[in-house]
Amino acid sequence: MTKMLTLVSLALVLGACGSATPQVTPTTTTTPTPTLGPQDPITITQPVNGAVVQRTFIARGLAEVFEGTVIIRIHDARGDLVLEGFTTAASGVERSPWEIELTVPGGVTGTITLSAVEESSEDGSDAFVTSVTVTLA
Repeated sequence: MTKMLTLVSLALVLGACGSATPQVTPTTTTTPTPTLGPQDPITITQPVNGAVVQRTFIARGLAEVFEGTVIIRIHDARGDLVLEGFTTAASGVERSPWEIELTVPGGVTGTITLSAVEESSEDGSDAFVTSVTVTLA
């Protein structure tokens, strides 16, 4: 499917440049072939975006990050950091599961954002961040 879109795009670009007349023959594919890109270094598999969670809940995912360290942050609806911690994926050299039990501090209500972060091994800055937004029950 991606190859077809690339060829169609190339034909349209060439046609716009006047160097060729695009000839597009429509084809029917019963089973599209997905093109898999590189995997994100961290994913959050639980909770899912939009879920309702209790004040104490389990967060899970997959990671392939330096030394397996996954930084976890929770921000409240105003964007204020209310909780930060870390967990370790089962392996730092291949994609493997991580899990952490989190308790959101009292006084925090409504929508929160859970982020899983890979920090740079060079300077400690955020190298990759993935987030889900959930609502406290």
